[in-house]
Amino acid sequence: MIPYNIELQLEGDTDRIGNYKSIYYEFPFPENAIIQERELELNSYKKIQLSFIAYGKRLLLNNNNKGE
Repeated sequence: MIPYNIELQLEGDTDRIGNYKSIYYEFPFPENAIIQERELELNSYKKIQLSFIAYGKRLLLNNNNKGE
């Protein structure tokens, strides 16, 4: 059982943080390097998405031209 004075200290601790990751990796904000890596990853997904869209448009145009 926790002594009363220790329990008061635990309950009164308003500066506690949720977990190890938030303290050491992303507190208070992610570092610039992490943000840059996330943006690069997002840009690569956008490029892939745009290439699929362009490929689909080419297929549609080719199929429409064959039907004429």
